[in-house]
This record gives sequence, structure tokens and C-alpha cells, in this order.
Amino acid sequence: MTEAARDLLGKLMREEKKELNIEFTHPSVCKYYLCGFCPHHALKNISKKFDGCDSIHSDEMRERYRRSRTDLRYERRLLRKLETLVKKRDQRTKLLERKIGIRDSVNHETSTGQQNHIVCQV
Repeated sequence: MTEAARDLLGKLMREEKKELNIEFTHPSVCKYYLCGFCPHHALKNISKKFDGCDSIHSDEMRERYRRSRTDLRYERRLLRKLETLVKKRDQRTKLLERKIGIRDSVNHETSTGQQNHIVCQV
């Protein structure tokens, strides 16, 4: 193992230990991940707007959160986030449909034997 790889591994292990010493309420912990789903992380390969999540994702903290959960504050936050994402995606879809102006018009077969055509205006 090279020296650089050894240093990187040591750094990662120190950061992991540091993460385990903070509480799940700490601002650097991803509250969505504590609930079981981080949309920023899950959608990073689907949309340019999601470049991943910079917050801490720790399975141990998630388990601590689940054991000590007394209210559903973070779950409500996740639900609002997901509803907002769906609403924005629906708006974007409607906008693109209007922009494209998809019109299907079928020209019925005429006496000259022409085939049916579907016209889409772009």
C-alpha cells in the first residue's frame, strides 16, 4: 500500500470516528437519511440539480435516531421535501408539454391511398 493511500485511509477512519461522536441532531447530519431516504443522494444520477448530499450519512446514527425517536419532525420534513420535488417535477412536465405543443392529428387515408400521418409541432 502506498503512503498516500495509507494517509487517505487514516483520514477517512478518523472522520468516521468523529462522525460517531456527534449527535444525530447536529446540523451536519442528513435528517432525510435518518428517516431512511435522502433525495439528494438518491437522485444525484437522475437530475443535474442533485449533485449528491454533503451531509453525514451514518447507519449507526440512523439506528440511534430510530431508537430515541419521540416525534416525527424529521419525517414531516422529508414528506414536505418529497411533495415539493413532485410538485416541481409536475410543473416542469406541464411546462415542457406546453413548450413542445404536442398535437396529434391523424390524416385519414385518402382516396389516393396515402397512409396516416401523425404531426407533432416542435
